[in-house]
Amino acid sequence: MNILVIGASSEIADEFVKRCIYKKDNIFLVTRKTELKNNFNNVLIVDDYLSRKDEIVNFIKKIENLYVIFFNGALFENRPIRIPTKNEVELTKLINFNIPYQLFNHLNNHINNIEKFVFISTMATVRIRNKNYIYGKYKRKLEEAVLKRSNKKVLILRFGKVFTNMSEGHTTPPFSLSSSKAAEKIYKNLNKCDIIYPSYGLYLTAILIKFIPNYVFKRLKI
Repeated sequence: MNILVIGASSEIADEFVKRCIYKKDNIFLVTRKTELKNNFNNVLIVDDYLSRKDEIVNFIKKIENLYVIFFNGALFENRPIRIPTKNEVELTKLINFNIPYQLFNHLNNHINNIEKFVFISTMATVRIRNKNYIYGKYKRKLEEAVLKRSNKKVLILRFGKVFTNMSEGHTTPPFSLSSSKAAEKIYKNLNKCDIIYPSYGLYLTAILIKFIPNYVFKRLKI
């Protein structure tokens, strides 16, 4: 496959790229960081994704049947009491919605050779909780926007917790995964479309979360 990885310096992206190399796929990377754990020829380093979106278009416009995978995302709030700061809210919106959506929209409108867009989402979109309300809100907004506006195929994977440096200190719910296992799940599901869950357990959990009455969540202080 021909695969473009956006946000290539993340831990999950790094594990995903290793799997692609093992499978002998053609990998193209776009990243804001100059240091990657592996050496690649097809790398575009940008200081800002949006101001250089035309450069990204030129980087990939001749690649046929391209899978575009967005690894942009960050959780800056995950606490039951203290509300997020203004800076946390702005960063959450920027990284989880503004950047991936505007870049997706530009690629969607200017590139015809894209086979599929892939987004890494979260269980927090199923029912937006107080403790990560801003994160869940903008992840859900991104899901809705790309499903509505894409003229290409779309795959959205809703993960629970994935162990990375950014997840340190957060609670560990059931069906949590390592970065390596999450990368494996992404790769195995690339042939699917719409919103899917990496495991049957997460799918059942999503159904429970969606339909449990609000008063139960309030009593459990979730």
